[in-house]
Amino acid sequence: MARSVPSCGPKRTWGSKWWKTVTTDSTSCGRRRSRDGLKALIVNADDFGLSASVNRGIIECHTNGIVTSATILTNMPGFEHAVRRAGECPNLGVGVHLNVLRGTPLSDPKAISSLVDRSGKFLGSAWSLVRRLARGGVSGAHLRLEFDAQLDRAIGAGIDVSHVDSEKHLHAMPTIFRAAARSARQKGVLGIRLPSETPRLLASLPRDARSL
Repeated sequence: MARSVPSCGPKRTWGSKWWKTVTTDSTSCGRRRSRDGLKALIVNADDFGLSASVNRGIIECHTNGIVTSATILTNMPGFEHAVRRAGECPNLGVGVHLNVLRGTPLSDPKAISSLVDRSGKFLGSAWSLVRRLARGGVSGAHLRLEFDAQLDRAIGAGIDVSHVDSEKHLHAMPTIFRAAARSARQKGVLGIRLPSETPRLLASLPRDARSL
């Protein structure tokens, strides 16, 4: 069964839950299990805050489409614009898109040297970070410091953070997951999106789509 829920645009229907949480319930659009126990389908758009144009697209898809949630990049140029637009749609669930791949960190680069290149920017590619991680070159303390800074910026801007996820699903890796979960819990954020691309699901895709 599905139930109708409010949006700052037309009413939509939900079906099944999307991320794990240790909380009980919420009536906010894009968040958690409902009070009556029904599961809710959450359609999430990431990269909120990347740019003003991306922000406008996400808000349009929430107002006139099926998007119920967005995850915000706190270290990107469109962050403040995204915060303002989110304020116009109080039923849009807003989480934090934890990012240690693109742009400049919020922390002092010297304090998180295992996450940045010589210019003080993030490495720019998932492969570069994964390779460094595999060699034991990524510090969990550095990850937590930057995740704390990103969550602090979102919370400080007045966002009621619904959950966290990450750029390129990097939090699926144990070291990054532990840091993300610890930072989120310490900041009072009790939801984390868990990727679920199982081998059976991948095998069901068309052959030319399996490498995407």
